[in-house]
Amino acid sequence: MDYKVEGLEARFRIPARHVSDPDEAAALPTFNFQRPAPGHQQEPPPNVLAGQQVLLVEDSLIIALDAEDILRKLGADEVSTAASVEAALDLIDAEKPSLAILDINLGHADSFPIADHQLQLRIPFVFATGYGEQAKIPTEHRGRAVIQKPYTLEIVARAMASLLSTGM
Repeated sequence: MDYKVEGLEARFRIPARHVSDPDEAAALPTFNFQRPAPGHQQEPPPNVLAGQQVLLVEDSLIIALDAEDILRKLGADEVSTAASVEAALDLIDAEKPSLAILDINLGHADSFPIADHQLQLRIPFVFATGYGEQAKIPTEHRGRAVIQKPYTLEIVARAMASLLSTGM
């Protein structure tokens, strides 16, 4: 830093991992369902998932248990949970869910092959991520709704109600 009479001059070095190419920025997710401001909680629609069979793809056991509890509170008839691409594809092929929540990052893999398969089968789904705006989404999935983790009853309810009303 240089404290000159005309004003402060400073040089900053930003690590490359925090700099993005403008073309790549278009691939970053937009969180369609953010947390409400403190004191402005929204009541979830009652039984928004009544009659639904939900596939939850989540590699963290504790987060999966919490999300499953939320989905059941919202009235889901059945919640099937998978922690890997292979397990999710097996569940889909065994019994087609009516909709799904896909965690983008599954440890050493991502859920995009599951999303591709669900598009072919016309199964509505949303993505979820705990990585904020650092998650990169392939071109064919850029318009897909993304919810931010940790899951809350309000966010999941709004996302599922929107998913059911639009069909994708």
